[in-house]
Amino acid sequence: MPATQNLLSLIQTSSLQVPIAASLLELLPDAALLAHLDNQRILAANSAATALTAYNYRQLLRHTIPQLLQDFDLQRDLQPANAKQYFQRTLLAANGKRHLVRVTCHPIGENTPWVVLRIHKAIAHPQTTPVPPTQWENQFIESIERIIQLIETGPPQKALWEHLLRAIQPLTEARLLAFYQVSSTGPQARCIATLPAQTPLPMVLEAHTLAALSMPLLWHPGAPARTPLEGVADTNGWRYLSCVPLGTGHEMLGVLCAADPERRPSPRLQMALHTMSKVFTLLIHHNSVLKNVRYQNARLAEEVETYRLLAEHIPMGVLFLDADKRIQLLNPMAEALLGYQNDEVLGWMVEDVVIGADNFSQQIARAMQGEVIHSLGAKCELHHRNGYAFPANVQIIPTSQASQGPRLLVLIEDISQHEAMANQTRKLEQQARLGEVTSIFAHEVRNPINNIQMGLQLLSVSLSPDEATQDTLQRMQNDLQRLTELMDSVLAFSRSHVRKQHQPLDLRLLLSNLLGRWRARLARQKVQHRFDAPENLPPINGHAPSLEQVFNNLFSNALRAMPDGGTLVVRITPQISRKGKRSLRVDVADTGIGIPPEIQEQIFKPFFTTDQQKGTGLGLAITQQIITDHQGTIQVQSYPGGGTIFRIYLPVPEAPSSAPDTNEKETRS
Repeated sequence: MPATQNLLSLIQTSSLQVPIAASLLELLPDAALLAHLDNQRILAANSAATALTAYNYRQLLRHTIPQLLQDFDLQRDLQPANAKQYFQRTLLAANGKRHLVRVTCHPIGENTPWVVLRIHKAIAHPQTTPVPPTQWENQFIESIERIIQLIETGPPQKALWEHLLRAIQPLTEARLLAFYQVSSTGPQARCIATLPAQTPLPMVLEAHTLAALSMPLLWHPGAPARTPLEGVADTNGWRYLSCVPLGTGHEMLGVLCAADPERRPSPRLQMALHTMSKVFTLLIHHNSVLKNVRYQNARLAEEVETYRLLAEHIPMGVLFLDADKRIQLLNPMAEALLGYQNDEVLGWMVEDVVIGADNFSQQIARAMQGEVIHSLGAKCELHHRNGYAFPANVQIIPTSQASQGPRLLVLIEDISQHEAMANQTRKLEQQARLGEVTSIFAHEVRNPINNIQMGLQLLSVSLSPDEATQDTLQRMQNDLQRLTELMDSVLAFSRSHVRKQHQPLDLRLLLSNLLGRWRARLARQKVQHRFDAPENLPPINGHAPSLEQVFNNLFSNALRAMPDGGTLVVRITPQISRKGKRSLRVDVADTGIGIPPEIQEQIFKPFFTTDQQKGTGLGLAITQQIITDHQGTIQVQSYPGGGTIFRIYLPVPEAPSSAPDTNEKETRS
């Protein structure tokens, strides 16, 4: 034996040609073949091989390994998953005899695609001579070890069943094995694997066949063929067919079959099939559980992704806490509201991040007991990291129950905009009532003013033009005219509080048309103008006549600030706030004398004016009221001698509005 090993080592480590290898094979005591790994052709053989196979040397060289050794494939059986010390196969001799032999393989190096096959001394075929009990017991242990190895390596499903059939073949001593598994889509079983790969067995067993195979079956020649499997065995002249059901209780999972075309069944066949049926049943259950776990994991991954997307896009701050009240997740809205980054506060106590609510810790404790907290109170204020406070509605919801306690979901909603809208609504309601009273008052005062003015006119006509009282009468008439204009402004101011019907507007078109109507007046006063606005601006919701009144007032103020000429610039710029809110910014800039700093904060107050002769002090107050009615804001920046910029922000609707129906005729109305 040591000499044989040394000879094999020499063959494996030498750079040999085929004739030299053939000479070295003659030194081996057992039958030996040299074969090519790729095409599996026999390259050389020793005299022991020709004696065993009953082929001469030239005949052997015309054969391949699968033609000589039944169901033996070098490329398949020499894979790492099939690695073992020997293979038991049937040798097909030239004289028609079959010999059960053991084959050991010895690849030659890494760069040479050759392999030496040692075919050990032939033994009597089990067709006439059963396998000795001791040898069968060793094969049983080897088969179990190989099954365990296959389960651990986990090859693909179809390959797994083929390898399992190959592992149990020595136990059944059958040349043909087949495994059928009940389909999950209907009452039938499909053939999953066979040994050898090509058999005449049907690929599908219908429901009535499965019912007949619910008990172990052993068919012999001459017995009636009650199933398609028995019909195939009878037609092909097989010596026997044995089938055992797979499953537990009343649940049938499949069928395991064994057959042989030449030899009678081994006395240990039924025991081997019964034992292996338990193994196959366990593996089917294992695969079913594994498939279900994978499906559940996939569903869980989808749900996690769905929750992640919801948390990222929900318009509320979301904090997820573990059972120790430590932060596990902070969504983008919570990051914006509180001023912290998610990665920064992971593992922090929630009380170190959510600051401002006096009863927050107390409500967290109640939520830990399973109570849902819908609000922390009507006047709950939280603090941003930078220190500023904002009104918030906070909800605390217990979720899954952990071993240490429930996990908590904290929802934070910034209600500052809601409160601002509520305050604005109340303010508008008060102003509407005030406007109604003001309108009635102005109407009642206008009649006496008209009567007084008519009386003064008649008195002036009745007196001589040279009368000294004519100057007094003229001043009184001028004061009455100013009082009339003031009442008209008061009426306009009161009506500005009444909300108009808003509709989609093209702000660029509105301002372009409006500047066109101002072009002549601007030219007369030697004022150049420039209008900058990008194409395809989003529409706003507004009342066109009211917005025209705003910009007419701003243009008029700009002209009064540039008595000697100058430049008027109107610019529209799209804006996006930190919270993703869209708006249009309109800048109306002039190069006039500017507004002194001490009065910039007062220019929007009613009746404040720097022109006591012509102004009423309500123009900018009305302008601010109209912009507020459009849910916008107006600001002023001015430098004495350096000009003034009025900056207006008008919100763009959240949902896309229909195409604006603002034509020139409507804009000029």
